[in-house]
Amino acid sequence: MQVKWLYVEFPLPLVPFPIVARLGAQPFATAATYKLAAYANGDFAGVNLYTTFTPTVRAQLTYVALDENLLGKGAFGPVIANSGTVQNKCITSTATIVGGVSTPAGLTANCFPQSRGDNWAIIASPEITFFKSLDVKPMFSTVFIDGVTSNVARQGGRGGVNAALGGPFAPINSPNANGSPGVDGADGAGTGVHEYRYTVGVDARWREGPWSVEPTILYQFGSQQKWNPGGVASAYGTAGTKQTAHISAWLGDIRASYQLGSVLLSAMTMWTTGQDAKSNPYKSIKFFQPLDTDTSYMADWGTQIISLGVDYYQTLYGGIPPAGSIGWDKYGRVTASAKASYAWTPALTVGAVVTPNWTWNKVDTDSLALGPFTGFQPNFVCRKTLQTCRPQGESNYLGTEWNLGLTYTIAPGLVFDWAFGYFQADSATAHRYVASQYNAGAGAPVRKDIGVQPVALSTARIRFSF
Repeated sequence: MQVKWLYVEFPLPLVPFPIVARLGAQPFATAATYKLAAYANGDFAGVNLYTTFTPTVRAQLTYVALDENLLGKGAFGPVIANSGTVQNKCITSTATIVGGVSTPAGLTANCFPQSRGDNWAIIASPEITFFKSLDVKPMFSTVFIDGVTSNVARQGGRGGVNAALGGPFAPINSPNANGSPGVDGADGAGTGVHEYRYTVGVDARWREGPWSVEPTILYQFGSQQKWNPGGVASAYGTAGTKQTAHISAWLGDIRASYQLGSVLLSAMTMWTTGQDAKSNPYKSIKFFQPLDTDTSYMADWGTQIISLGVDYYQTLYGGIPPAGSIGWDKYGRVTASAKASYAWTPALTVGAVVTPNWTWNKVDTDSLALGPFTGFQPNFVCRKTLQTCRPQGESNYLGTEWNLGLTYTIAPGLVFDWAFGYFQADSATAHRYVASQYNAGAGAPVRKDIGVQPVALSTARIRFSF
């Protein structure tokens, strides 16, 4: 059992225009864009205000609570010295619960300070209807993040930057760790590194007779602070110092359709900027960062592998973009697609989709894939020569996905879906594999360390809605 939404909705009294307020755990719906998951999708905690000025002019204002610093750092016990190191421990003399974990009497439990501040986002989006066929939705959003936040708002691993606890946004306490007490004004918990992210743009939809066009253009700017952790990142600056990256990124998505009797023909293209393999993620961020796609970007288009389709769980690189997350790591993405569907009967529709994919900048295929949720870490050793070298992009072409599918409405509310997807992977999806069953990340690569494999997926689903 899962409670997804838990909110109260009511009209505000004593206001000159009708305003409907919704408070609590709720869906984003069209708070940001008409198009699914272009910026904000899924569920959030906060407030949404929907105002109707006239039948053709409306507006939404949304407050999103990303993280709440309810207890603060003082609630997690003292920082004590132990064998020449500084550790944050919760000391117990009787059996108790510490941080949600049962601890036997007389033992200690790791007790890290809260590494998230009061993080929030605001989305403002008016809606204007022209000529009864054109809806235009400008959008402005600001996001403030202090320390660590949800990995949907700051996707981990892009450019090899760890976005979790212990990374440059919230280092673990130790005498020399980045962000430890006394280092460059740090507070020891990761808070104190701030991100200010702004997104502006417009979404629109035009429908006239058999034609429809849906364009979306968004631009993102701002700044992001983080500690330089050293190691690989030492190539980007001095370890233990706070650095600021400037954000500048674009997202474009245009889709068009034409209805010819029982045949629906559609095409789309999307692009999002990226940065090259040599770029410094501690100084520049040129990849687009959505607030929350809920892994659903392009899930309404018909692809089954580069985005979620009939199967809710299987998608290419579950924690690494695209994965319904718009870009491919820090390299951006360019996609073109065409699809056709035919309604044999009002209850049965079949269709096919073809979707080639590229990256905006060439991918460093020497990058280390450290895990399914960590992105690609730049590699400063060329695996062909084992000599020190700078990361270098080798390929743009990710591959092409081919899809077949059908939808059959058995009865009202009872629908059968079937889909088949085949992803013809190409060189830009390659990366260096570091798991021990191949070469433990050392020495010259083996075949599976270099090559890429095609992906095939078939899913059948019966869904009952009531």
